[in-house]
Amino acid sequence: MKTKILDGSNIIRKFYMGNSTRFDFALEQQLASLLVRAMSFLREDDCRVEIYFDGGKRDVWHGDELVEVLFSENKKADDLIVNTVADLVENYNQPVEVITQDRELCQRCIAYGAETMNTNRFLVHFSNYLNYQNAAFA
Repeated sequence: MKTKILDGSNIIRKFYMGNSTRFDFALEQQLASLLVRAMSFLREDDCRVEIYFDGGKRDVWHGDELVEVLFSENKKADDLIVNTVADLVENYNQPVEVITQDRELCQRCIAYGAETMNTNRFLVHFSNYLNYQNAAFA
């Protein structure tokens, strides 16, 4: 089974901040919940999803049994992602795809054999999901 690992903090900050440096914790928390819901909807049948967020545990929607939400607490989410990639690839021979905008993180994960997807490409799928949700409730 393939595992998709999302650099959740990276994705939602790219989504709502763009090139801005303004930080909005409440908006980030709402988008984190929306990202988890979207991944429950968007993931393929033969795929697990792990979404990593920097910092302490927050109140976000917690997916289903195949979408896991993890918080780095006092560690770096990037390091947790790399450790997970190494474990899944080296010990379980599982295919892994990491979704992030962070070039250094991409390089570290590729070194272990993971595939990567740029956040901008992923956000196209995420935006399509949002448009679908808006149309469904309009």
